[in-house]
Amino acid sequence: MTVKPHSDLFSLGEHYFRTALAQLQQHGIEFSHKLHLSAADDLLCYYDLEQQAISLALPDRETAQGRLQLVLLRSLFGCDHNDEVIELLRLTLDWLIAHELAHHLRQHHGVLTANVWQEEQIANELALALSKPRVSVADRARAHHLLQRVTANLAQRLEADNSAVNSYHRLPHSLNTVGLIPPETLLEIEQHAQHNPCTTVLRSVLTGLVPDIDERLRNREQLIQRVNRTSRHDIIRSLYYYFGWLNIGLMSSETCTIREFAHRFLTSPLDHRYEGACA
Repeated sequence: MTVKPHSDLFSLGEHYFRTALAQLQQHGIEFSHKLHLSAADDLLCYYDLEQQAISLALPDRETAQGRLQLVLLRSLFGCDHNDEVIELLRLTLDWLIAHELAHHLRQHHGVLTANVWQEEQIANELALALSKPRVSVADRARAHHLLQRVTANLAQRLEADNSAVNSYHRLPHSLNTVGLIPPETLLEIEQHAQHNPCTTVLRSVLTGLVPDIDERLRNREQLIQRVNRTSRHDIIRSLYYYFGWLNIGLMSSETCTIREFAHRFLTSPLDHRYEGACA
């Protein structure tokens, strides 16, 4: 991501926040005048529904608390040194803010649901629209390298290999991203997805190509249910899915525009498996 230098991560977050709000205004998308960024003492970032604040808990190497936070993140992420943690946060902060901004927009427009899995996938759609187009090829490759290490380290702690892949809302894209299906197969699935149930299409096209596709589909339902039962205080599991899905979205061929996001996700409530979820 090419931006002018900033003295710390929070000021970089402010830059991304202002940029995102300006883009929303250009497209006539309303947000609350109460919406703001706030420094927090938690682990990373989240959207506070009551305060209508995107709370950023970003490590500051100039403070004792920030240095302690870096030690914790370095351990969780499997990074060799603090600079890698800072680099990862710099490379993904734009995405993370866009993601949290989507939660606000869903709340403000009265369509936010209690379905955690669904809301997390929808939030990544706005990140696809706002953040992904700004990522350079070099930054994308570097972020992917770091995110692979992070998710592998967290998955090892959870014994959750492939869980992020199998639970991603567009399963064909996640399978393509990890090299299990080629681009032409992904295109074939997308061409049929509008007319056939997703599971039927996947079994029809992928049986024989992905040997464990039946197991993955069964596992997928259980994973989605587990995500919806996961406590916000389950930090390791939350971070695993947060960064695992981010990595897939960043590296996939998926795109979304701000206009598409507004039309699909800000106009009416959605059911458990929103339109196009598996395509």
